[in-house]
Amino acid sequence: MADPKQIYRFLLKLYPARFREEYEAPLERQFRDEYGEARSPWARGLFWLRALADLGTSIPAEFARELRQDLAYAPRVYGRRPLVTVLAFIALALAIGVTTGVFSVVNALLIRSLPFHDPERLVEAKGNRMAGLMGRAEFYNWRDGSRYWHDVAAYNSLEMNLSGAAGAGRVHVAETSANFFAMLGTEPDLGRAFTADEDAPGMAGVAVIGYGLWQQMFGGDPRVLGAAVRLNGTPLTVVGVAPPGFDYPAKTAIWTPTVFDFDRLPKSGAIFGQTIGRLKPGLTLAQANAIFAAEVIRTDPAGYKRDSLSRPRLTSLRDQLAGPVRQASLVLFGVVVFVLFIACANVAQLLLSRVTERRQEMAVRAALGASRARLVQQLITESAVLTTAAAGAGLAVAYWAARLASSVQPAQLTTQEYSILDGRVLGFALAVALITGVAFGVLPAWLMGRTQPAIDAIRTQSGNPASGASRTRAVLIAMQAAFTLVLVAGSITMGRSFLRLMGTDLGFHTQNVATLTVSLSGTREGADNQERQFYQEALLRLRAVPGVESAGAADYLPLISQPLMLLRPKLDSGPEVRSVPVTATPDYFRSLGIDIVAGRDFTDADRPASEPVAIVNEEFARLAGNGARLIGRKMTAPFVGGKFLTIVGIVRTTRFMPATAGYAQFYLPTAQQPPAFATFVARVRGNPERYLAVCRDAVQQVDRQVAIYSVMTLRQRLREALAKPRFYTTAIVFFAGFAMLLALIGIYGVASYSISARTHEIGVRMAVGASPGRLRFALLRQSMLPMAAGMLAGVGAASALGRFLEYLMSGVEPVGALTCGAAALVLAMAAGVAVWTATARVLRVDPMRALRTE
Repeated sequence: MADPKQIYRFLLKLYPARFREEYEAPLERQFRDEYGEARSPWARGLFWLRALADLGTSIPAEFARELRQDLAYAPRVYGRRPLVTVLAFIALALAIGVTTGVFSVVNALLIRSLPFHDPERLVEAKGNRMAGLMGRAEFYNWRDGSRYWHDVAAYNSLEMNLSGAAGAGRVHVAETSANFFAMLGTEPDLGRAFTADEDAPGMAGVAVIGYGLWQQMFGGDPRVLGAAVRLNGTPLTVVGVAPPGFDYPAKTAIWTPTVFDFDRLPKSGAIFGQTIGRLKPGLTLAQANAIFAAEVIRTDPAGYKRDSLSRPRLTSLRDQLAGPVRQASLVLFGVVVFVLFIACANVAQLLLSRVTERRQEMAVRAALGASRARLVQQLITESAVLTTAAAGAGLAVAYWAARLASSVQPAQLTTQEYSILDGRVLGFALAVALITGVAFGVLPAWLMGRTQPAIDAIRTQSGNPASGASRTRAVLIAMQAAFTLVLVAGSITMGRSFLRLMGTDLGFHTQNVATLTVSLSGTREGADNQERQFYQEALLRLRAVPGVESAGAADYLPLISQPLMLLRPKLDSGPEVRSVPVTATPDYFRSLGIDIVAGRDFTDADRPASEPVAIVNEEFARLAGNGARLIGRKMTAPFVGGKFLTIVGIVRTTRFMPATAGYAQFYLPTAQQPPAFATFVARVRGNPERYLAVCRDAVQQVDRQVAIYSVMTLRQRLREALAKPRFYTTAIVFFAGFAMLLALIGIYGVASYSISARTHEIGVRMAVGASPGRLRFALLRQSMLPMAAGMLAGVGAASALGRFLEYLMSGVEPVGALTCGAAALVLAMAAGVAVWTATARVLRVDPMRALRTE
């Protein structure tokens, strides 16, 4: 059995240092006496209860009392050098704030629980025919015969027109199988989910609406059950309201069990069926993937031989929702951690200088009886006060960072919104503050313990700094240099790649163009095959707007991020060309500034009854291998009923996105192949933003039940396309600049302190003939050695960072030796200027006065 005296002695260690110094020995004696008087087990049990109760009340009280003393003393300590303290505080607040803001993104995407039952077993099937559209019976047979699915549901996610008395709008719709809500383990907040047979073709149309749509469209009226909503002109009966915050997939507002009834809701564009399922209990994702792969190889062997990215596989729902944002957020989090380390190194420099300046104070306090533990406790408290206050101020920075990240890379679900008002995020900020505070409070205390108080107490001149502190400062400077070089090299690479992206020839002109998109699915025009009349009348009204120079329309405008349909039209005596079909009106190319390099544009003579024609782009002509000789050639396309299309023109290749190469495209006249949706473009005189409302009204006058959306200028579309690379580039450049500033402040402070500490030595050197210039060069050389060592170590880390920058912006070139050299040169020059500026104090040193100070 353990010795009670040993146990009590251990419990006394929980008291703060000063209390133990005064009362530890008397309390031990009192414990021995009273414990010895308690003879029976019952008496000793009561004695232990009283002792533990006393410890439980007095230990927190003593800690609070000493903490109040240290907290009251800390502002006076930092107030002696307010400028340095303020700079360290700002650096920590920015670093901790940005780190916390990025962590809120990581927390939302990768840590916070999803709003489903047992979400860790939910996976999506990607890349095989089972993930696409299949018949209802085939789908449920696949589910019931599976060795890895506990349950599985199918869905399509798309946008549709929601029409009502107030007009038409666009909403996200999920066409699902009947078991969608049951598989996810989600119950509607009002009403019911779908019954087992409601996804059979021909059943009466029903829908579950989102909580937000219920509030917006029906004012939260519980009598919404049984009401009708019209999607693409088709009435559906509301049978349920989803719970608040539930909007899977992709911010869905309406769910309907029509995934197997393809013709129930009119739709257009490419439709990609998807499946989401719940793995059987006890089955890991790796095991399920092995079974799934074997199944795909057996049923679709050709489909499995694709590249590793498109190979059929099962992916966890969390990873699927995080998508590319996951890797980008982790890379950005790593970058801001670098900045946090640099800021912490600056705080360490500040505290080291404080301890060196306070050696005499600490020595006097030690001589008066203060133990090393009490002094360490005070230093840790002072450090923690600074970092905790900085973390509190950094929450405002974290909020701003989270809002900025949300605007650039929004979460796919409402429950994944980036928020700092989360227990994990706030705990992370507090933990960072306390860990850095304790770590950088212990460091100077450890160095303090290596000094010699008896000698320091009688010196009036600090002399040369302690070797331990000097080495620690050198290590901190080297660490700052390494991290800063990584960030500067990364910023140079990102900046150069972004400028190259900005200078990309898009194949069209973005100035002075207003755009708006319409969808005719489910409208009167779509039902009566009157699309071409709608487009003709809308274009007439657009062209009549004062200031509009030309107007046209196309179904797929450049600068879109949605999936594209690729077809293989075949030339009359040539190869098939994998290309994107686009329908366009006359004047579309002129309005968008796309040059016609051969042949002609579409005209009003290209009518339904006239000869079918097509225009191809230069990339199509290059792949066809005929160039301008394509004019007059015939080709067939899969969806034109086997008709031959005569190529009448060749236009410049346009890019759908700035970071992607131009696709081969062929254009068909809207009058001959009217699409269900189109984007109007109007080239105007002056600022196009002033024309957006009037252009929208002009098109809406044709039919107010037609949904009009994405009303913006072409410049705004380009800004949206470049938003992510611009954000990431700006972030990396800002962090690199901030890191360089911190590193320069650190090396300036070290050089300045070195001169103060070595004033006597400098005076001796100058007295025996050393020139101020030679002394400054010697100090410059000594200060730059740690920088050089750190930059050398940073070169390897910068090369490694280059491999991760592609997660932030596609097409980023690797961080090469030239980039690292440029970053090192910039950092070395800036550091050299900082040190040279700090050593200017050498010129003001009076040798005789310096000698008298010893």
